[in-house]
Amino acid sequence: AGGDGTIRTVSSELAGSGIPFGLVAAGTGNLLARNLGVPLDETEAVRVALDGHTAAIDLVRITVDDGTPEHFAVMAGIGIDAAILGGTDDHLKKAVGSAAYFVSAAQHVNHPPMEAKIRVDDGPQFRRRALVMVVGNVGFLQGGIPLLPDARADDGVLDLLVASPRTWRDKVSLTAKVLARKDRSNEQLDRITAQKVEITIAEPEDYQLDGDTIGSCRRVVFEVVPGALALRMPSPEQAAVGEIPEAAAEIQRAAAEADRHGMAD
Repeated sequence: AGGDGTIRTVSSELAGSGIPFGLVAAGTGNLLARNLGVPLDETEAVRVALDGHTAAIDLVRITVDDGTPEHFAVMAGIGIDAAILGGTDDHLKKAVGSAAYFVSAAQHVNHPPMEAKIRVDDGPQFRRRALVMVVGNVGFLQGGIPLLPDARADDGVLDLLVASPRTWRDKVSLTAKVLARKDRSNEQLDRITAQKVEITIAEPEDYQLDGDTIGSCRRVVFEVVPGALALRMPSPEQAAVGEIPEAAAEIQRAAAEADRHGMAD
């Protein structure tokens, strides 16, 4: 049991082992559970861990500045999102929950953009003057905001978002369009699916993994690891109450169907 950061650590250790992992979310964001429709109620989550179906979901392997690779299950971000997360007061977060992030965001509105070179699937490099770059295994933020609307945890690819607003007005416009679920891409917003993404930044920049600011980076390589984590998933009847992403519902149905076929065999 734990938040997305704790779950990331455990998932990284279990990657490729085939050992089923029961997800009991007990953090502030709980984005992996929300994206997969796992109940946030701890009693219900334990019931899923014991009686649910097993699905093989992807993880993303990240290598920072030629260091030791590790894995994450939700999202990684470079730029303003890492600065916001790193600047969030822990005491305020305990008191008001996710609202604490908005306080930190207000303090980082003038975060400078970064000069980045990006290579996708060993193709040619392209350049962006980006405010934030996000690589995700799942796509939805709290409140059902589809930051990466095409992301699915078992699709064998990772999803990249690069936001490159040029002016203050552009920042406001891009934020509003994402919140309103409009404009999957435009000249200042790249959304790309890939198996591998390599990012090189001119100056060191903060990065975060699954909601935890880890440190600074200059060069980062992301690679999808298909089916790396055996995760206990709810049946459609056990799923979290309320709207869940359609991708989560599809994974749940597929896991339940696979279990039925396994019992029939």
